Amino acid sequence: MRRLLLLALPLIICISSFALAEDDTAKASATRKLLKQNVTVQYKDQALREVVDDLKEQIKGLSIKPDTKSGVQLNTQITLNAKDVPLEEVLNTICEKNGWGYFILSKEKNAYDGQLILKVGKERGYEEGKEPTGKNDKDKGKAKDKKEAKKTEPKEKTEPKEKAEPKEKAEPKERTADDEDRVERAAALKFKVAKDLVEADKKDRAIKVLEDLLETYPKSKVAAEAKELLEKLKG
Repeated sequence: MRRLLLLALPLIICISSFALAEDDTAKASATRKLLKQNVTVQYKDQALREVVDDLKEQIKGLSIKPDTKSGVQLNTQITLNAKDVPLEEVLNTICEKNGWGYFILSKEKNAYDGQLILKVGKERGYEEGKEPTGKNDKDKGKAKDKKEAKKTEPKEKTEPKEKAEPKEKAEPKERTADDEDRVERAAALKFKVAKDLVEADKKDRAIKVLEDLLETYPKSKVAAEAKELLEKLKG
């Protein structure tokens, strides 16, 4: 019995380490909350280093480190105007225009634990390959397995039952005004990014942004203009 416990110990430690790896450290969790805070930006050909300083000034406790080794240039010029939008939306827009990504470092006893790293890539909040897998996904997988197993079981013959009265369909929940404002704000921001890319003679990237806008926000107020601009660029 003792021998079995000794053999199982490394496995238990490995599983425990994996479970902890999915959780943010206290500093990383605090930084992740800062991404939800609103900022107002008015950048016109401003160097990235100045943009970083401005964001850190607006959100106290925020630490941003551009990873120059990955290819991010501190003198990259940023042009963006947005009022009272979450920090993560601003970061997403800046990264989308420049082919960058960002993630929050979550490593205990690391000097940079909780720091927001800006780098060349596609990351959005988490390091590539370390995105969290929610419990809901696991539950969905289990439900699917049960459903498949049920299909293979032989069906028992049962007496025909009386048809049940059809249940009333639940009315769809109405979107709140805040949700609609957030959607319109995000759509307008993407449309502005696309127009800036066109002016910068980055046609291919502008097309991708417009396609993403129409797919994500098809009923937004700027959707018609976005579609018209997309057809013009593809024409």
